Amino acid sequence: MRSRLLSASVVLAGLLVGSPRANAGTVNLQFDQTTGTSAVSIQYTIGGTTTTESAVPGPYYWHQVGSPLNSSFPHAVTTFCVELNQYISTGNQYTYTSTALASQSGVTALEATDITKLWGAYYNASAWDNTSFTGSLQSTAFQIALWKLVYDGGTNLSLTSGNFAIPGATASSLNNTSTADGLAQSWLNALAGTPSSIFSTNFSGEQLVWLSNSWSQDQITMIPSSTPPTVVPTPPGVVLAGIGFLGLIGRSLRRRTSPANA
Repeated sequence: MRSRLLSASVVLAGLLVGSPRANAGTVNLQFDQTTGTSAVSIQYTIGGTTTTESAVPGPYYWHQVGSPLNSSFPHAVTTFCVELNQYISTGNQYTYTSTALASQSGVTALEATDITKLWGAYYNASAWDNTSFTGSLQSTAFQIALWKLVYDGGTNLSLTSGNFAIPGATASSLNNTSTADGLAQSWLNALAGTPSSIFSTNFSGEQLVWLSNSWSQDQITMIPSSTPPTVVPTPPGVVLAGIGFLGLIGRSLRRRTSPANA
């Protein structure tokens, strides 16, 4: 199976001097399986080029590989797709940079808010986090609504137009909530009246993180917020000159060094 997505691949290179940790981390994942749900017909526009194709909706299932494991993530990881012009393949391993959703480069505040509302109101953790889940109308609708928010920034919520749309969809056809497209549209329409607190109410102690890779399809997942998803030791911000400072530098580095999550 191959599915596509848009790469918000930003690795933080500039780190604050004196800060012990940066707001970026990595996790090594092997892509195990999808739910087996049939692909859906979608249309997306990137850089002025419009593409119509079939894409496999989430959830997707992964497990951590390599050592040490990233303690911020469970061994088994469930994600949804947030990029449509890159690929992932089952059985392959990928290294992702993880960033809190609200801090992800290219994600607007409105987009982050609406994605958080969508997740809080409609994500079915009890069913979808189980690798035996075989897909449903609701999970497909969730993926469609998520793609819409990612590609249209929460400003255009109609699946009939914008950077992400359903080919051939009309206002009338989207009134039918017995279809994944129609259900997705009804959820998008309801976001304006959905309280911002819905996520913290339904998923207390959790946070959304964006998983980015420059060459592979980006993902979004939910992990515990008690442990930050980013634990990269900060390198020295300034190289001090002079022989007289060598001992001081060595002591400083020893104090600041800590194991990095993989």
